[in-house]
Amino acid sequence: MRMILLLVLVTALAVGFWRWPAGADTPAPSPAAPSDQPAPAATQSTGAEPLSIPIARKVSPAAPAPSAAAVVAERVPIPPLSIPFGDALAALESHASAGNVQARIRLYHQARCCKDMDSVSSVIATSRTQPVPENFRALLPELESYLLALDAVCGKVPRFTNHQIQRYQSWAREAGDPVALIEFASGMPMNFMPSEIGNFDDQIRRLQARRDGALPALQRALENGNLDAVTMLASLHASPSLHRELGGLVEQSWQTTAVYNYLYLRAGGQAFRRQYESFVAVMQRRLKPAELALAQQQAEALYQRHFAGKPVTEFSPGLVPGLYPGPDFQPSSALPGLARCPVRPAPRLPPTPPPARSPPR
Repeated sequence: MRMILLLVLVTALAVGFWRWPAGADTPAPSPAAPSDQPAPAATQSTGAEPLSIPIARKVSPAAPAPSAAAVVAERVPIPPLSIPFGDALAALESHASAGNVQARIRLYHQARCCKDMDSVSSVIATSRTQPVPENFRALLPELESYLLALDAVCGKVPRFTNHQIQRYQSWAREAGDPVALIEFASGMPMNFMPSEIGNFDDQIRRLQARRDGALPALQRALENGNLDAVTMLASLHASPSLHRELGGLVEQSWQTTAVYNYLYLRAGGQAFRRQYESFVAVMQRRLKPAELALAQQQAEALYQRHFAGKPVTEFSPGLVPGLYPGPDFQPSSALPGLARCPVRPAPRLPPTPPPARSPPR
């Protein structure tokens, strides 16, 4: 019996020594019994630490594959300027996506013009079924003529969203279009509806892009020989508070305002010429002779560098408070041969009665 027990013990020891080297590199899992080691720090709560809320973050989608528009643009010619915008829209988008400068400028300017068709049609249709104010009813024939003129330029166009117009504006800015640059800097006409505002990231990117790019956009437009940028910069330095977020980027400076006032007149500005002549007269009372002389020197230097001997543009996009173009002003053409957008008629305000005169005493 003792011999049998001895044999069992030796066999068990031999099996143990044989299994030990094979399991040395992969230790067996710890038993489920409670361990003497402390729990991980993340599971310990002292009561003073903030509660960790689980959030399943959305993963940003991968960038979309390049559109087939660039491939189409290689095979489809740019439509002639004479055909309605609605018929040219698909081809223009293809060429604009491929980087064509003319297509980008034309797409933006014609979309700005034709996006008004839907609202004007609705106004006219509503006026035929519902009562409207008398001064507005007198405007209806002009609105109908305006809609017919739009139809000749636009044809059948879709209802453009603000996001589409923003994309067209971005393309036109990259092409150096002055109106797109100035409207980007001023924040107009991107009036987003609540359904088009987008998420927080979109809003932050849009605001940050304007904050970083507004003044460089105005500078680029000026360097391209555009007088709308000159009027914007003059107004911006004269009355920053009138320009919302854009005004917060500069300080009021009569000296700088005078530079742009002189530059506008020197470069041959026409839309607001009479007003700027009065602005210069005001500056002659606000600044010292030495300051005026310096402003004239700076204006002349800018004129020689960016305007002399080059094409000068003035669109008067109506973004400067208090400036109204004269009745004979003819805005520049966005592209040679491009049909000019008809001017939407404005309601006539009733005449203001003269103030009552007190009887003589």
